[in-house]
Formats: sequence, C-alpha cells, structure tokens
Amino acid sequence: MTNATLQNAAPKTPHVLFVKLDVDDLLGLQSVARHYKIKVFPSIVFFKENNVIERLETTEEEDVAALITLHDAAALEQQRRRRRRAQRLIKIKQRRRRPWGVGRIRGQRGRL
Repeated sequence: MTNATLQNAAPKTPHVLFVKLDVDDLLGLQSVARHYKIKVFPSIVFFKENNVIERLETTEEEDVAALITLHDAAALEQQRRRRRRAQRLIKIKQRRRRPWGVGRIRGQRGRL
C-alpha cells in the first residue's frame, strides 16, 4: 500500500479523518501501536466513536480502497438516518407548540 491510496481517498471522503503515525519516532507512538495491538506495518485501523471497528494489515491497494468505501458508505447512511430522525423530532415539536384551535376545524378532535 502506498500513501497515494490514502491521499486519493481523502478528498473523496471529507468526513473521514486520515492519520498517519510513524512509530519509529521515539515520541511515545510505540505505546500507541502497542495499545492498539499493531504488529504489522502498514496497518490501517478503522475507528467509530472511539472504538476499533476494523483493522487491516495488508499492502493491497484494492483491499484498502474497498474498506474505505465500505466504511464511508456506512457513515453516510448513519448521517442520513440521524438527519431524518432530527427532522421528524422537529416536526413533532412544532405540532406540540401549535396553540389550541390553530389549524383545526371547530369541533374536530385529534391530529390533523
């Protein structure tokens, strides 16, 4: 795997954060590698909400690109679901704020 694969994927997935760590530096990054059980280089670790959801230890660019696409699609779908839920909640709150008689026909009960 080359850096070109990740550099090509970064503009296509703006909501994904790519971080490269050089654990040969003696800045404590070896402890990070140990913490996440990285034993093979290069390794790619996918996080979601601070949890490791998948790891990939390969040099095959096709595998890396496929996993980035897979997790990107899942992230986009989750964002869509959150947006739809938020829109539904806003509509419910707006209905609750409507004063009695506004938007209702006299004598009619229940929701419109």
